[in-house]
Amino acid sequence: MGSTMTRTTTTTERARRVSVARHNGRMEGVEVTPAMRANAEAYISGALGVTELLARTRARYGLH
Repeated sequence: MGSTMTRTTTTTERARRVSVARHNGRMEGVEVTPAMRANAEAYISGALGVTELLARTRARYGLH
């Protein structure tokens, strides 16, 4: 018998995560497209979950 814990990520934490990801991308020479920016903003606002954000990103770069 196990327990399930649900963690809620705040808007501030989501924004921090996106900022770190953008910085890492810039350091690697990755261009952030308008579509990716829109997805990141949707993630920050909570309209898009991390699972969907990752799925869209992977699909964009053919990483299925």
